[in-house]
Amino acid sequence: MDKDNLLKQFETLPLSELVTVDGMVKELIRQKQRAEQKTLEEQIKGLAKEHGLVLDTVVWQEKNGRPKRKKHYAPKFQNPDDPAETWTGQGKRPNWLKAQLAKGRSLDEMKVAN
Repeated sequence: MDKDNLLKQFETLPLSELVTVDGMVKELIRQKQRAEQKTLEEQIKGLAKEHGLVLDTVVWQEKNGRPKRKKHYAPKFQNPDDPAETWTGQGKRPNWLKAQLAKGRSLDEMKVAN
């Protein structure tokens, strides 16, 4: 079917039907993407097996050959009003810390004892 003719047909549809068609097209796209992904995964698994490799070790390894691991940081600061609330010093400051600093407390007062 010609794209221009298809577009002209869509232009004649009321909005409610266009919304319905839009949802159907989006679902069809998701289905096709899943099918294509499955096909690619099978091809990759086949290639890995052909070369005597396990897919997880091929896909998830860093350059040094070790699997990627999320770094874990110990808490460095603790809310004096609620000791369950902690912050590692990484990323954005949490709201409880901002509030404590606004009250006049210093970061040194909230450091976790080693």
